[in-house]
Parts: sequence; structure tokens; C-alpha cells
Amino acid sequence: MQRHLGLLPLTFLMLLAACEDGMIDYPPGTDAGTPPGTDGSTAAATVTLRTTSAGTHLADAEGHTLYVFSRDVASTADASGSSSCAGACATNWPAFSPASFVAGEGVNAAALGWITRADGTRQATYRGWPLYTFANDDAPGEANGEGNNDVWFVARAPFYSVMVRVGDEATGRFLVDGGGRTMYLFRNDTQGQGGTAPVSMCSGMCLNNWPIVPPSDVRLPSTLDAADVTTLTRADGTEQLVYRGWPLYYFAMDTAPGDTKGNGVNDVWDLVVPPAAAE
Repeated sequence: MQRHLGLLPLTFLMLLAACEDGMIDYPPGTDAGTPPGTDGSTAAATVTLRTTSAGTHLADAEGHTLYVFSRDVASTADASGSSSCAGACATNWPAFSPASFVAGEGVNAAALGWITRADGTRQATYRGWPLYTFANDDAPGEANGEGNNDVWFVARAPFYSVMVRVGDEATGRFLVDGGGRTMYLFRNDTQGQGGTAPVSMCSGMCLNNWPIVPPSDVRLPSTLDAADVTTLTRADGTEQLVYRGWPLYYFAMDTAPGDTKGNGVNDVWDLVVPPAAAE
């Protein structure tokens, strides 16, 4: 069954946003007390910058690389993030859970924060994404986890402008921005390929529901090809981000990172699926 969406009332969108759970968080860079279940947390730590073969990224005080996980949901000021790494995963990818931390030189303190994990422990975040170390990084400066299974990436600084997210079996892998907001393509657009320029067919009231993704400095995970990311100058002169020839959009009803409410709308709006890393 097709879902037909006209112009969504602003008040309705505001009500949807208000229904989202509040963010479970502590002030960035402070120790707001140790919640129950954090006996295994590491000592207070300085979050540092490190440049390795994987680029410039966050590291702990000893220089061990910090990572983000594409299956996680990033936090925002209005929505609580969550970690999807537990059990055996957490053995290989321990949560970065210092009792407290401070931002080292060059690290944006405002970008650091906390989530509360399902077991009651808290975990440090960067740009809302939970942070981890990797058990196979034996020495400071190693980044052996970069690109692992196409879901683990160093916590790059500045952070990624485009990320890969892995959802459930129905959605699989798809593109989000650095804050975890889902991107879409419009099948009625003209895909740029073989010398044909991309053309957006979404204008007017369409853009109220499907705002364009603006261009930015391209910062990609290692499994994405920078050559696939370009820009489009729209008819009104604004610039729009393009991936593999498709102009990119957000969906107004996606109110939290990881939302994919626009997927399949009217059978013409789709998630943006990148090729597998081996392709």
C-alpha cells in the first residue's frame, strides 16, 4: 500500500518531536557521579587526538584508538542514543567508560558526552556516538579495527560528514549524516551517470517534507569512495549533496537518529545503500 504525504502541519511535527525520550546524559567532560553498575569503569581519562594510518581521530590518554560502531544509534539533545555492542562484541570492543574525562588539546569538549548502557553502566560518546577501544590494538597508535566488517570506524576528528549505518534485516546498510540522520534518494530524480548531470525533481511543497542535504566538507569512513560524493546546483541556485549520481534528501518525519520513516514512501523514496566494501 502506498503512503501519500501532503504538506505535514508544523504542529504535528512538533508533537512528534516532543514524544521522543529525553536524552540520558551527563554534562560533557564532567563527572556527575558514578551510576550503579560502573564498578568496572576505568579511571578518569583525557580524550586526546592521535594521527595514525587511519587519519586524525580520538584516542584515550595512553594513545589507544577510539572507535564508533555503525549499528549504534547516536544521541542528540532530544533523543537518547544506544549501544548495540554487548556480550562477545563487548569483549572484543570494550566500551570506553572512564569514571570521568576531560578533553585534551584540540578535542572539542562540547562534542563529548555520555550514554547509559542497557546494563546501567555509562559510556563516553563523541558527536553522540558511543566510543569503544579494540582488543586487537596491542599498542598505542594502532588502528587495527578501522573498517572491521564495514561497521567499525575510528572516531575521526573532525567527525564524518557522511556515515554508514547498519539497521535491522529490513533496512540493512544505508547512509546517514554525522549526527545519524538518515539520507534518502528520490526515484523521480534523474541520476547523474555516463555524462548525464543529476536533476532534482523535488521542489516547492515537496521540499517541506524532503529537505535537501546541503554539501559540506566531505569526511567519509574508509569503506566509502570520495569519488562517489559530488554536489548539484539546483534550479534556485542552492547546492545539494549527491551520492553516486543521486541527489540526497532528509525526511521531515525522521525525528531521531536511526529513524527510517521515509523509506518506501509512495514507492519512490528509498534509503541510500552504499556498495559493500569489497565491491
